[in-house]
Amino acid sequence: MNFEKNSLSIEFTTRDILTWTGGNKIQGSEKTTFNATSIDTRSLREGALFVAIRGDKYDAHNFLSEAMDRKAAGLLISQRGKLPESFRKCSIIAVRDTTKALGDIARGHRQSFSGTLVAITGSNGKTTTKEMCASILGVDSSCLKTSGNLNNQFGVPLTLLSRRSDHECAVIEIGMNHRGEIAPLAKIAKPNIGIITNIGTAHIEHLGSQEEISKEKGDLVANLGPDSTAVLNADDPFVMSQSERCLGRTITFGHENAAEVMARDVESLGDYGFSYNLVTDRGSQNVKIKGLGESTVINSLAASAGAIAAGVTLEQIQEGFHRYEPPRGRMEKILLDNNICLIHDAYNANPQSVRNALTSLTRLKTSNRGIAVLGDMGELGSASPEAHRKSGELAAELGVSLLFLIGDWAEKVRAGALANGMSSQQIMISKDLEKLGESIREALRENDWVLIKGSRSMQMERLVEYLVRSS
Repeated sequence: MNFEKNSLSIEFTTRDILTWTGGNKIQGSEKTTFNATSIDTRSLREGALFVAIRGDKYDAHNFLSEAMDRKAAGLLISQRGKLPESFRKCSIIAVRDTTKALGDIARGHRQSFSGTLVAITGSNGKTTTKEMCASILGVDSSCLKTSGNLNNQFGVPLTLLSRRSDHECAVIEIGMNHRGEIAPLAKIAKPNIGIITNIGTAHIEHLGSQEEISKEKGDLVANLGPDSTAVLNADDPFVMSQSERCLGRTITFGHENAAEVMARDVESLGDYGFSYNLVTDRGSQNVKIKGLGESTVINSLAASAGAIAAGVTLEQIQEGFHRYEPPRGRMEKILLDNNICLIHDAYNANPQSVRNALTSLTRLKTSNRGIAVLGDMGELGSASPEAHRKSGELAAELGVSLLFLIGDWAEKVRAGALANGMSSQQIMISKDLEKLGESIREALRENDWVLIKGSRSMQMERLVEYLVRSS
């Protein structure tokens, strides 16, 4: 993981690390300073602290020599084993758990930051909302933001530790897979503003129900202080159920239900995005926002509400949306030969995001053919059979012209599509991505719209790469 390649983060010292982690100094001066933090020797810069993370399948202690070769200023380790001679000039701190210590360092480092910090969680739309909100806050300020979707126990601390002296605000993303992951990250980040985009069924295999998912996501706003603001989706009852856990102010956003931040007169601008009248208690503003997906508007309302909580003007929101560019791999339009439009939405998939993608495909294709290429949705547990069947039913209901499927649940998707009127000639199942790509390429016609969607484990981006390469 590498952050802010061209500039240095705010420095901290060995003494700071000892104070923040309660670790033991093995060697080196307490005055040694670090200009960056890394858990990966491939992106480690000279003068950085290398944190040796130990996981179930890897142990970064095996790369300490490489970290020294790259001129790390210090090593944070979880063992006191004998160190080679070459480590004598390097500061070394030992802790019980290097993953926890990384978070402790980030928490201590964050205490010196007096700017606004916005944290975002939710089942869908976190990264898009983060990018939108950061674009707005970045209009008149230098804004730190999560790189990509590095939103876990490693990504959140590393993002915070990449803060530069010129950063006046920050927008970070907080994700989870299991119960009990969000609260510790919220305690590290100490956000002033917390946004919950929505509560879906992503990771329901591990949490069991949407109620439990909402409690986990709600841990973000439950950890906000009394002077902070929770930003909640008025259209989502599971999100609103967490409002009672907020100690401070709440701001709601919504498209269907009454809220403090709303969109009126929404108009689709085709493959550009949407325009609407942003209505708030501070007045209204006509805005345009880029994005292919049906969720673009609600995500932009979440970002607007978070930015309003941070004190921006409506004119800044308008300008922030003008500057905003959608993140790659999330409803990203790629133009192939013969005016074929490829929708690259292969980053991840769950029932809600698949519905959004299929509905968007139907709107965007107009009178042209719409082709859906779907891989498995992961981490749904016992909900998997019905969820995949419903995806097939929806594809048929929306009039998808061709359905290409891959994965363990492909037959369930096919069954749903057949039950809802799609013919077997319109559906193809493959067990090999390369062969599937060849079949898609052979089936394509001029002006087709092609959606590629699936969970990370399906590696659907390989299909995108193949179709682009063969275009």
